Amino acid sequence: MSKLQRAEALDSIDALRQASFSAGIDVPQIVICGSNPIDKDSLVGALTQLSIPLRIREHYPTEFVMRNDLDSHIHAFFRPDSSRALADVLHLQQFRYFLRSTDKSETTRMFDAASRHYDQLGSNSSYYHDMLRIEVTGPAQLPLTLIVSHPRRYTVCT
Repeated sequence: MSKLQRAEALDSIDALRQASFSAGIDVPQIVICGSNPIDKDSLVGALTQLSIPLRIREHYPTEFVMRNDLDSHIHAFFRPDSSRALADVLHLQQFRYFLRSTDKSETTRMFDAASRHYDQLGSNSSYYHDMLRIEVTGPAQLPLTLIVSHPRRYTVCT
């Protein structure tokens, strides 16, 4: 299977998962378990090659979609939960961040901007399945999709 075919297969699997049709499709998965968040964050950082602040896991799951491509860039945006009020959906959809660099100081600013934008919704006792999607491309990038979710909102092995 060529690089292009692998990337297309991963994109198709991602599209099925987003449409909730992935039940019954045997997709390789990795579960990172442990009681020390720093170790898990280190592994996620090594896999994505990004500097990921711990606070990212406090609010919403983050999906990293990494693909091999001649063009290097990072694009970040929110995918609001379908049960959100329209005003909240529109607010979350306003966040778009695009980088032509994978410089760690730039990615830190991107995550900070995402957190500030999300926090403008105010505190809400309801839980939503909003997701921050980070698309990373580059010539040396491994094709991988990784979802990092909040340990208190999802089942975690300890």
